[in-house]
Amino acid sequence: MKVGSDSAFTIQLLTFILRLAVPRFPLPACPDILPHEGDYYRYPGSIMSQTTSSPLPLSRLSEEEELFRSTVREFAETEVRPFAHEMDHAAQFRPSILEKFFELGLMGIEVPEQYGGAGGSIFMAALAIEELARVDASAAIYVDVHNTLVNNAMLRWGNAEQKARYFPPLTSDLLGAFALSETASG
Repeated sequence: MKVGSDSAFTIQLLTFILRLAVPRFPLPACPDILPHEGDYYRYPGSIMSQTTSSPLPLSRLSEEEELFRSTVREFAETEVRPFAHEMDHAAQFRPSILEKFFELGLMGIEVPEQYGGAGGSIFMAALAIEELARVDASAAIYVDVHNTLVNNAMLRWGNAEQKARYFPPLTSDLLGAFALSETASG
């Protein structure tokens, strides 16, 4: 089946993604990108499609992850929420909250301990981001960009010398940022 236009393809792709997110329902037939009619995606207690190899959904956190999540949640409720409205109204983030992010270790979650980080996982970074986002999106973005873009890029592509030079300040008091440029749009 040839897709007639970009918008038709987009609709089919979004339908496919939605069906992945809500896997209790059969997928519609579409020979180009979708499984055969009647296939089901994996869901506890249902038939598993032969077209997917994704793991079962995460349903339980480890003890360490649960402790970390609850610590970040408590921090977000007590240290961020009281100032969220004020920060939104003033369109300015409180520097004292950034300092507390560093003190709590939220700015080096995945960075190895030898460089001053917490030695956690990218999943723990996602937990922290999620808990902060429950209270204030801008707080979550600071932690998100710093961990998943800046620190993660250094972890993946930095050499040993760069890691030794940049991680100690990035995990203690230096806020990382990134720049994005696209050829056709700036």
